[in-house]
Formats: sequence, structure tokens, C-alpha cells
Amino acid sequence: MYRTWRPRAAPSERRAARGVLFTVGPFAVRTFGPGLCHGKVCLSLGTKPPDSLLSIFILSALCNILIYIAAEGYNNIDNEVGKYLSLFLGVMVFILCGFEHCVANMFFFVMAGAWSGETIIYLLSMTVGNAVGGVIFPLVRGWIHD
Repeated sequence: MYRTWRPRAAPSERRAARGVLFTVGPFAVRTFGPGLCHGKVCLSLGTKPPDSLLSIFILSALCNILIYIAAEGYNNIDNEVGKYLSLFLGVMVFILCGFEHCVANMFFFVMAGAWSGETIIYLLSMTVGNAVGGVIFPLVRGWIHD
């Protein structure tokens, strides 16, 4: 299968848009509770996570957007080192930004022994956010390029 040429934004414009999205985005939605505790730590201590459901949803969507970009980089980069560097950097940035991933958080909830009704609700919000980030972003990208 061959690809047809499609007009695209200049690389510098794409880099600038990604930079704004991934540097400002987490701070715009991340809220901190008393003592600056993060969701996973607070859950392991048995207290309420400081993030709202909307905040968790947005952080989860941003997580899967990053994972999508990493997977696209792996599929489209010809250089072998570049392929794996794309994956490594995508995962590293999502972890360092504090984005939420439902599968990773399931592990943390089990290890912390923090299962409750509230945990299930937060996990459902993360799952929907991950699905939105993993499905909507590629659809919008395809719509822009068509």
C-alpha cells in the first residue's frame, strides 16, 4: 500500500503545538490537595485522591495521545534507533508528566491494597479518558489530513 501526499503543518508548528499541549496541559488540570500528595500516594495511605474526575479524565486522554504519537513514530520512522527512541520518549514523557494510565494504575491499586468504590469510579474515568485519547486523536488527525 502506498501513501498519497497530503498537505501538513510545518514541523516547527507541530512541535510548538505539542510543546504547549504537553507542558501547559498537565498544570491546567492537575490539582494538589493538602500536603501536595499525588493520587497514587494518597490512595496507598487510604485518603481521597486530590484530583477531580474531570482532571483524571483529561490526564488519561493526554496519556493515550502521547502513546499514540509514540506508536506512530515507531511505525513511520525508518531508522531502527529512532523507532525505539520514539517509544522510549513517549512513555518517559507520559510518566514524568504524571498522566494517568488505567492499566498501570490497576497495578498500583492492587499493590497498595486500595480497592474501594471510589477507586472503581476513578478507574472508570481513567479508562474512558484513555479510550478518548486513543480513539479521538487519531480520528481528528485523519480528518485534518483528508
